[in-house]
Amino acid sequence: MVINERIRRALAGSLAATLLLLPASLARADRVVLHDGRSFQGEITEQTRDSLTIRARVGSITTTLTFDRSEISQIIEEAESEEPEAEPAVDAPPGDPGSTSSGQRAETIERRPSPALPGGRSTRPIVERTHYVVIPIHGTIGVQAQAEGVRLALDRAFRTKIDHIVFHIDTPGGYLSNAEAMVDHIASFEERASDAGRVTTIYACIDQAISAGIWIVAASDYVFFEPGGAVGGAVIYSQEQSTGAVEVDAKMNSIYAGQLASLAEQHGHDAGVIRAMMLLDAELYAVPAEGGAYDLVRTEPASGTRAYEVLATKDTILTLTAEEAGRYGFGEILDGGPDAIGERLGFEGWSQPADFGDRMMVRARKDFERQRTKDLRKFGDAGDRALEMMDLIENEYPALLDRAAELDPLNFQYDSAGPGGTFSAMSKRDWVRRTDACIDAWRKVLVCVERITEIDDYFIRRTGRSLLEDRDDGTLTVQLITERLRELQRDRGRTSL
Repeated sequence: MVINERIRRALAGSLAATLLLLPASLARADRVVLHDGRSFQGEITEQTRDSLTIRARVGSITTTLTFDRSEISQIIEEAESEEPEAEPAVDAPPGDPGSTSSGQRAETIERRPSPALPGGRSTRPIVERTHYVVIPIHGTIGVQAQAEGVRLALDRAFRTKIDHIVFHIDTPGGYLSNAEAMVDHIASFEERASDAGRVTTIYACIDQAISAGIWIVAASDYVFFEPGGAVGGAVIYSQEQSTGAVEVDAKMNSIYAGQLASLAEQHGHDAGVIRAMMLLDAELYAVPAEGGAYDLVRTEPASGTRAYEVLATKDTILTLTAEEAGRYGFGEILDGGPDAIGERLGFEGWSQPADFGDRMMVRARKDFERQRTKDLRKFGDAGDRALEMMDLIENEYPALLDRAAELDPLNFQYDSAGPGGTFSAMSKRDWVRRTDACIDAWRKVLVCVERITEIDDYFIRRTGRSLLEDRDDGTLTVQLITERLRELQRDRGRTSL
């Protein structure tokens, strides 16, 4: 609070007297301790999720201060005990030291100590809080979710001494280089905190962590899934997406898988799961163990081994649903998202003092978009088309893809008219109608992908460079959509499920 110096001097004489007559509320001994070591004592007048307000005395001035919760290290709230009623005023003889100029004895209040605590106060327990911050990894990594946002959020967490970092992951994947940068920022944060004598914990709270999304999962100490979540599918180079040389593809996949598997092991996760999510030739089997648990092995169990489950074979890439991840020990389902982690792990006062994780990610995304627009504008008409392409990739394409998946005829239930699950007449009509709707939806996805490829071709002709990190992505996507359309057209005439 800044006070004009002339007014401050005018008030100085009266402050000494008024300090003795402060409102009863300031007799409270609530105390707020900040991370920078400062503390303020007075009455807490308001608390919200993001801030706290205290009426406190600063030097000789009584003022109201509001702090962001990320600045606060500790809150100590003390309740003043009830004061005894004042004794009635008693007339005193003249000359009595306790008399006033009018001959009346001044009213006095005797403070009796509280039975609970000497000094007249009863104290509530100190409010212990475990602060965390959520950093959202939503959308495509390297586009909507930027590594720079992770860096900014972790830097803020370090400065405000928040050591519990929750990554809320909902991504279909994205740019590998950006995912690697995110992991590097996490490692740097952990190292800085360790050097400062602090212990950090990284959590992954997963809706979808596909492809590049598993980099952050591997760097997490705890993995939680929201119901319906999934993780996996992180092959980098395949027969359709490749460097052009089979030996190089295999080597690159092996290098990345080895690095990520090692990182996962350092954080207590099964390296075999990570390898099976990245390598086409990696195998993984689940052998039942005692207590309902499973042992995960990388080679097929010998004949005679009690019933085991096949998770990944050669030529397949592992993706786990939330239920499967829980069953095989790669995490657990947790209703309630990040807010529920504290209760699950037994932390007192699990709270997020300020939502700066989301703010930093939004800031980084906007900075990226501004810079990208500025860079592309330099290419004139080609740049305008490139911006159209970015909108297609980031907005229209995901929406069309989600719509096509929702309309899959297998998502619905059908009545049977006889043995073998033969459709009833109404169910047959429903099947055809829904199949046609799904075919139409997939054709719209295909048109969108073809438009993206067309714009990129134009950009290459004008500038000599592609806007796509891997041009084979578009080719592979067209192949997969075309294959799905053939399947739907083939199954349109089926008579049973």
